[in-house]
Amino acid sequence: MPALRTPRHTTLASVRAHGHQCWACRATPFPIRQTLNEKQAVACMLAHGLQPLDPYPGRTDTPWKSRCTTCDKHSAPVPGTLPGHHGACPVCARQGINPREPGYLYLVVHDGLRALGWGIANSSRRQPHPVRQPWRLLTRWHFPAAQDAWAFGRHLKQRIRSNGYPPVLRAEPEFGPARAQTASLDDISCERAVRIVEEVAGPAS
Repeated sequence: MPALRTPRHTTLASVRAHGHQCWACRATPFPIRQTLNEKQAVACMLAHGLQPLDPYPGRTDTPWKSRCTTCDKHSAPVPGTLPGHHGACPVCARQGINPREPGYLYLVVHDGLRALGWGIANSSRRQPHPVRQPWRLLTRWHFPAAQDAWAFGRHLKQRIRSNGYPPVLRAEPEFGPARAQTASLDDISCERAVRIVEEVAGPAS
């Protein structure tokens, strides 16, 4: 990584799917390397079956209101997360979370790696990766719609990353794409993570 010359291990597949991977120089508000101009951003959305409804927000880490060209439902995906995904619409996608169904935000802990993880799931579906052994459930918050759990999970991630805390970088097979929703317990405690969510969502349920 030429910007800070910091040693870093990643994979070609991860770079192709998620772009710039150096967390040392991602301490800046948003790396220039991941920005797209309006024409590129619109093309990315259309390639994933989404028609933008609002003007381009100017950055790819911001939700962008759009309409699915397949099911005609509205959603607000984050453009920067679209590469590497087979379906962008959360409503009609064959896999993933349905934002209109009841769901919950969960926090999990990996004692061996001293890692905190979080994610969302629909209440009627099997809890998704990474909540499985050796992860253990810490707590969760239930909501009438999974899109609310999504919003509070994004809030937690923004608070953690704004302090410069990166995801757990050790390449373990149980991480997979959910690796972005992790942080080291050396950086943030379980109690602090719970308080961050409770400040906006109330007590766990």
